[in-house]
Amino acid sequence: MPGDVRVGEAVVDLLYDQHPGARILLLDAGPRLTPSPGTHVKNITDPGERARAQRASEGPGPAGRPGTRLLGAPDLPAAALSTNVGAMGAH
Repeated sequence: MPGDVRVGEAVVDLLYDQHPGARILLLDAGPRLTPSPGTHVKNITDPGERARAQRASEGPGPAGRPGTRLLGAPDLPAAALSTNVGAMGAH
């Protein structure tokens, strides 16, 4: 969205500056958790709304900490994920 600072786009810009011939695909996955993409859910002051936003970012699999799901990878037992538009809004 115009005016929003997006971490993923900033990283792509840095990579492209260093490697102008690179082919880069950036995908946002999951729901938009906050009105401004990339706003961390910890900044939501209402506890019920914060919990709703964290649950919305949880993917399939066993629960990790609020807002994440464990991947269940044998070599990375603590690996977790969350999906949301706007970068690390739930981590």
